Amino acid sequence: MGIFGGIKSIGRSISSGICAAGSSIKNGVKKTCTTIKSGVKKAKKKISNVWGNFSGKAQFEEAKRIQGKFTKRFSKAKEDFNTQTELLFNKIEKSIENINNNKSTIHKKLLPEMVEKLSKIKDIKIPKEFEIEEYQRNTIKLDRIKSRDELFKIDFDKHKFKTFVQATFTFGFYTRKKSKETLFAVKEEAKKIDNEIAKMKAEIKKLEGIVQALENTEHYFESVLNIYTRLLTRVDNSINTLYFKSIRFTHSLISSNFSLRMLPKVSQKEIENLITASKVLKNMAETKVSSMDKDTINEYQKEAKKSKDEIGKKLKVA
Repeated sequence: MGIFGGIKSIGRSISSGICAAGSSIKNGVKKTCTTIKSGVKKAKKKISNVWGNFSGKAQFEEAKRIQGKFTKRFSKAKEDFNTQTELLFNKIEKSIENINNNKSTIHKKLLPEMVEKLSKIKDIKIPKEFEIEEYQRNTIKLDRIKSRDELFKIDFDKHKFKTFVQATFTFGFYTRKKSKETLFAVKEEAKKIDNEIAKMKAEIKKLEGIVQALENTEHYFESVLNIYTRLLTRVDNSINTLYFKSIRFTHSLISSNFSLRMLPKVSQKEIENLITASKVLKNMAETKVSSMDKDTINEYQKEAKKSKDEIGKKLKVA
């Protein structure tokens, strides 16, 4: 047993040594392969860089990167622009619709009611019809971006063999020239894209200003209608009071066209204020807002606010 045990032990040692040697050789081979692969990659990269500089492909790659970047940027900007303008146009049209409704109330209800109550007042004429406004969606025209085929004077991706031959037989002069022209054209297009995006932003800002001005105008219209209705009610009460007083004292119906001098001073003042307010209201109703630009609409909203304040003062005075 001792002899055989020794032989087995020697065998295991030899086997273990062989396996260790094999593992060491295997690891060495792996490291060698990794080193070779790394060296090949570096060599390819150097060769690629040399070829890129020689043929002009390096400039072509830069042009391709810039073109891809601004194409995505412009597409995103245009998509956002279309979404925002649609939203703003809807708001503008809604404000115009509300202003039209207010004008309709002025022309068809308030002013006729005022004329009916003050039939002696002949300097205010009420048109039977008035113009309904519509907003025309006029926005800026954007230039399209040029396609790759339009910008690229040479294409190393599509025509690999052709560009290789051109670079080889012209010592790179032709391909470098075309690559330089391509890069220049792409950079110029990138500048144009910046200008187009700036135009979009300016248009959005302009439309936002119009929306704000129209919403303010809409608010002033509603305020003026509310104030005018209250003023009209007070005048109506004064006239009815005079009417019933006349019946009480004369025991008979008075003429429907009695003199304003029969009213108290306060009521006369109310009627004067109503006439002034009616003229202001009529002017507001006849002013078109849908065809105005941003600056004109801003001026109109200031006038609308002034009119609202003026009619409000008449109500307080009365």
